[in-house]
Amino acid sequence: MPKLVNGHDKNYIQQALAMHIGCRVYCKDSVGSDVGDLVEVRGGSAKVKYTDYNSGRWYRLEETKICARHLKDITQAEKDTFAKRFTGNDFVKHIYLAAPTDARVTYLTPGEKTRPLTAEEKLWLCRKGFDLKYLPDEHKIFNLDGETNG
Repeated sequence: MPKLVNGHDKNYIQQALAMHIGCRVYCKDSVGSDVGDLVEVRGGSAKVKYTDYNSGRWYRLEETKICARHLKDITQAEKDTFAKRFTGNDFVKHIYLAAPTDARVTYLTPGEKTRPLTAEEKLWLCRKGFDLKYLPDEHKIFNLDGETNG
């Protein structure tokens, strides 16, 4: 039987959390709570760095939550960066979830075209903190007053 973290397979949580390396995370343990950058996921733990001058601190997976953002909250500047990187500078109209984990992009080139996101595009969005529904709700926080629901 697989090891569980908050009722979910530990290996799945590790892999889904690792997709978010580089984004902000909220960590809470018996010592206190803080927000930092996720830098590594290994062996049932997540390493969080708070400043450029420290090596980071390890937390158990169940103590770590991604500071998630809804995909609908993506800014035009972020869409423009996405477009330059992935669509050859075509204007990105929408990036959205058609279904859980099924993210799609609509862009103008000269007509309107919609397609599923590639694995590289999904990873880029996850590392920016966007919620693509890979992590269970217990591992996400949408605001820092303790609410996990978006």
